[in-house]
Amino acid sequence: MPEPKPLFDEAFQSLRRARCAAKPCALFNEAQARLDERAADVRTPPPALVTSCLALQSVNDLPGTLRQIYEDLPEGGLFLGVLAGGETLRELRLCLTEAELALKGGASPRVAPMIDLLSLSRLFPTAGFALPVVDTERVTLLYPDLASLLHELRSQGWANSLTARSRSFAPRALFPRAEELYRTRFPGPTGRGLAVTVDLLFLHGWKETACSSSMV
Repeated sequence: MPEPKPLFDEAFQSLRRARCAAKPCALFNEAQARLDERAADVRTPPPALVTSCLALQSVNDLPGTLRQIYEDLPEGGLFLGVLAGGETLRELRLCLTEAELALKGGASPRVAPMIDLLSLSRLFPTAGFALPVVDTERVTLLYPDLASLLHELRSQGWANSLTARSRSFAPRALFPRAEELYRTRFPGPTGRGLAVTVDLLFLHGWKETACSSSMV
Protein backbone atom coordinates (compact mmCIF):
# COMPACT_ATOMS: atom_id res chain seq x y z
CA MET A 1 0.00 0.00 0.00
CA PRO A 2 1.59 3.33 -1.02
CA GLU A 3 2.49 5.86 1.65
CA PRO A 4 0.01 8.77 1.84
CA LYS A 5 1.38 12.02 0.47
CA PRO A 6 1.98 14.66 3.15
CA LEU A 7 -0.32 17.65 3.15
CA PHE A 8 2.49 20.03 4.08
CA ASP A 9 5.99 20.07 2.58
CA GLU A 10 9.34 20.33 4.38
CA ALA A 11 9.08 24.12 4.37
CA PHE A 12 6.79 23.76 7.39
CA GLN A 13 9.79 23.10 9.63
CA SER A 14 11.39 26.43 8.72
CA LEU A 15 8.03 28.13 9.11
CA ARG A 16 7.73 26.78 12.64
CA ARG A 17 11.19 28.10 13.47
CA ALA A 18 10.14 31.50 12.16
CA ARG A 19 7.09 31.41 14.41
CA CYS A 20 9.21 30.58 17.47
CA ALA A 21 11.36 33.65 16.78
CA ALA A 22 8.41 35.95 16.21
CA LYS A 23 6.38 38.00 18.63
CA PRO A 24 3.15 36.09 19.41
CA CYS A 25 0.23 37.39 17.37
CA ALA A 26 -3.26 38.29 18.54
CA LEU A 27 -4.61 34.93 17.43
CA PHE A 28 -1.99 33.01 19.41
CA ASN A 29 -2.43 35.16 22.53
CA GLU A 30 -6.21 34.69 22.39
CA ALA A 31 -5.90 30.92 22.08
CA GLN A 32 -3.29 30.69 24.85
CA ALA A 33 -5.46 32.72 27.24
CA ARG A 34 -8.43 30.44 26.66
CA LEU A 35 -6.25 27.34 27.04
CA ASP A 36 -4.94 28.68 30.36
CA GLU A 37 -8.52 29.22 31.55
CA ARG A 38 -9.36 25.60 30.83
CA ALA A 39 -6.25 24.38 32.60
CA ALA A 40 -7.26 26.43 35.66
CA ASP A 41 -10.64 24.69 35.66
CA VAL A 42 -9.00 21.37 36.55
CA ARG A 43 -9.77 21.05 40.25
CA THR A 44 -7.01 18.57 41.15
CA PRO A 45 -3.71 19.06 39.32
CA PRO A 46 -2.79 15.88 37.40
CA PRO A 47 0.64 14.22 37.79
CA ALA A 48 1.55 15.60 34.38
CA LEU A 49 -0.02 18.13 32.08
CA VAL A 50 0.77 18.42 28.37
CA THR A 51 -0.60 21.37 26.39
CA SER A 52 -0.49 22.28 22.72
CA CYS A 53 -1.42 25.74 21.44
CA LEU A 54 -2.08 26.25 17.72
CA ALA A 55 0.40 23.69 16.41
CA LEU A 56 -1.66 20.58 15.68
CA GLN A 57 -3.56 22.09 12.71
CA SER A 58 -0.38 21.98 10.64
CA VAL A 59 1.07 18.53 11.35
CA ASN A 60 1.15 16.01 8.51
CA ASP A 61 0.00 13.11 10.68
CA LEU A 62 -2.54 14.31 13.24
CA PRO A 63 -3.68 10.80 14.37
CA GLY A 64 -0.06 9.74 14.85
CA THR A 65 0.83 12.94 16.71
CA LEU A 66 -2.10 12.57 19.11
CA ARG A 67 -1.15 8.95 19.72
CA GLN A 68 2.44 9.99 20.47
CA ILE A 69 1.22 12.60 22.96
CA TYR A 70 -0.87 9.91 24.65
CA GLU A 71 2.09 7.52 24.81
CA ASP A 72 4.34 10.23 26.30
CA LEU A 73 1.88 11.03 29.11
CA PRO A 74 2.34 9.21 32.43
CA GLU A 75 -0.65 7.37 33.87
CA GLY A 76 -3.19 9.85 35.20
CA GLY A 77 -1.78 12.62 33.01
CA LEU A 78 -3.91 15.20 31.23
CA PHE A 79 -3.66 16.59 27.72
CA LEU A 80 -5.16 19.98 26.86
CA GLY A 81 -4.85 21.25 23.32
CA VAL A 82 -6.23 23.95 21.08
CA LEU A 83 -5.95 24.13 17.31
CA ALA A 84 -7.42 26.23 14.57
CA GLY A 85 -10.13 24.46 12.60
CA GLY A 86 -13.65 24.73 11.24
CA GLU A 87 -14.20 28.03 9.43
CA THR A 88 -10.87 29.60 10.43
CA LEU A 89 -9.68 32.14 7.81
CA ARG A 90 -12.71 31.36 5.63
CA GLU A 91 -12.93 35.01 4.52
CA LEU A 92 -9.32 35.04 3.37
CA ARG A 93 -9.72 31.72 1.55
CA LEU A 94 -12.86 32.82 -0.29
CA CYS A 95 -11.52 36.22 -1.34
CA LEU A 96 -8.15 34.92 -2.55
CA THR A 97 -9.82 32.12 -4.50
CA GLU A 98 -12.40 34.37 -6.15
CA ALA A 99 -9.82 37.03 -7.01
CA GLU A 100 -7.47 34.50 -8.59
CA LEU A 101 -10.29 32.87 -10.54
CA ALA A 102 -11.21 36.26 -11.98
CA LEU A 103 -7.60 37.08 -12.91
CA LYS A 104 -6.35 33.72 -14.17
CA GLY A 105 -9.41 31.55 -14.76
CA GLY A 106 -8.13 29.10 -12.13
CA ALA A 107 -6.96 29.14 -8.52
CA SER A 108 -4.24 27.53 -6.44
CA PRO A 109 -4.91 26.64 -2.77
CA ARG A 110 -3.47 29.46 -0.68
CA VAL A 111 -5.02 28.74 2.74
CA ALA A 112 -4.65 25.29 4.25
CA PRO A 113 -7.81 23.23 4.83
CA MET A 114 -8.97 23.01 8.44
CA ILE A 115 -10.31 20.00 10.30
CA ASP A 116 -13.93 20.35 11.42
CA LEU A 117 -15.36 19.66 14.87
CA LEU A 118 -17.13 16.44 13.90
CA SER A 119 -14.04 14.90 12.30
CA LEU A 120 -11.88 15.83 15.29
CA SER A 121 -14.50 14.42 17.69
CA ARG A 122 -14.25 11.09 15.89
CA LEU A 123 -10.46 11.16 15.64
CA PHE A 124 -9.44 12.20 19.15
CA PRO A 125 -10.72 9.12 21.07
CA THR A 126 -8.88 6.77 18.71
CA ALA A 127 -5.59 8.01 20.17
CA GLY A 128 -6.52 6.26 23.42
CA PHE A 129 -7.54 9.17 25.66
CA ALA A 130 -10.07 8.51 28.41
CA LEU A 131 -13.02 10.86 28.98
CA PRO A 132 -12.28 12.70 25.73
CA VAL A 133 -13.88 16.11 25.24
CA VAL A 134 -13.79 18.16 22.04
CA ASP A 135 -15.53 21.52 21.78
CA THR A 136 -15.23 24.78 19.90
CA GLU A 137 -15.23 28.52 20.44
CA ARG A 138 -15.41 31.15 17.72
CA VAL A 139 -13.25 34.26 17.92
CA THR A 140 -13.50 37.19 15.50
CA LEU A 141 -10.36 39.29 15.12
CA LEU A 142 -10.07 42.67 13.41
CA TYR A 143 -7.21 43.73 11.13
CA PRO A 144 -6.80 47.17 9.53
CA ASP A 145 -5.96 45.75 6.10
CA LEU A 146 -5.03 42.59 4.23
CA ALA A 147 -1.31 43.33 4.40
CA SER A 148 -1.43 43.34 8.22
CA LEU A 149 -3.20 39.98 8.29
CA LEU A 150 -0.81 38.37 5.82
CA HIS A 151 2.24 39.79 7.59
CA GLU A 152 1.12 38.33 10.92
CA LEU A 153 0.37 34.93 9.41
CA ARG A 154 3.79 34.81 7.76
CA SER A 155 5.59 35.98 10.90
CA GLN A 156 3.99 33.12 12.84
CA GLY A 157 5.15 30.53 10.31
CA TRP A 158 1.68 30.14 8.78
CA ALA A 159 2.61 31.03 5.24
CA ASN A 160 1.43 28.63 2.55
CA SER A 161 3.29 25.31 2.99
CA LEU A 162 0.78 23.11 1.13
CA THR A 163 2.46 20.60 -1.17
CA ALA A 164 -0.28 21.22 -3.77
CA ARG A 165 0.30 24.97 -3.94
CA SER A 166 1.39 26.80 -7.07
CA ARG A 167 5.15 27.43 -7.28
CA SER A 168 4.82 30.50 -9.49
CA PHE A 169 4.58 34.09 -8.29
CA ALA A 170 1.10 35.38 -7.53
CA PRO A 171 -0.25 37.95 -10.02
CA ARG A 172 0.51 41.50 -8.90
CA ALA A 173 -3.20 42.38 -8.94
CA LEU A 174 -4.23 39.38 -6.81
CA PHE A 175 -3.94 40.87 -3.35
CA PRO A 176 -5.43 44.31 -4.15
CA ARG A 177 -8.38 42.54 -5.79
CA ALA A 178 -8.74 40.16 -2.83
CA GLU A 179 -8.68 43.07 -0.38
CA GLU A 180 -11.37 44.88 -2.36
CA LEU A 181 -13.59 41.79 -2.13
CA TYR A 182 -12.75 41.37 1.55
CA ARG A 183 -13.67 44.94 2.49
CA THR A 184 -16.96 44.65 0.62
CA ARG A 185 -18.06 41.31 2.01
CA PHE A 186 -16.40 40.95 5.41
CA PRO A 187 -15.87 44.39 6.96
CA GLY A 188 -15.26 44.88 10.66
CA PRO A 189 -18.20 45.47 13.02
CA THR A 190 -17.98 49.25 12.60
CA GLY A 191 -17.49 49.05 8.84
CA ARG A 192 -13.75 49.55 9.19
CA GLY A 193 -10.99 47.00 8.84
CA LEU A 194 -11.32 43.30 8.03
CA ALA A 195 -13.10 40.71 10.15
CA VAL A 196 -11.19 37.43 10.54
CA THR A 197 -12.97 34.31 11.77
CA VAL A 198 -11.02 31.88 13.94
CA ASP A 199 -12.64 28.68 15.22
CA LEU A 200 -10.67 27.34 18.18
CA LEU A 201 -11.10 23.58 18.67
CA PHE A 202 -10.26 22.39 22.19
CA LEU A 203 -9.12 18.88 23.16
CA HIS A 204 -9.29 17.48 26.70
CA GLY A 205 -8.31 13.90 27.49
CA TRP A 206 -6.75 11.78 30.23
CA LYS A 207 -4.44 8.79 30.26
CA GLU A 208 -6.04 6.26 32.55
CA THR A 209 -4.12 4.59 35.33
CA ALA A 210 -3.62 0.83 35.10
CA CYS A 211 -5.98 0.40 38.05
CA SER A 212 -8.85 2.35 36.50
CA SER A 213 -8.45 0.74 33.09
CA SER A 214 -8.49 -2.74 34.59
CA MET A 215 -11.82 -2.01 36.28
CA VAL A 216 -13.57 -1.26 32.97
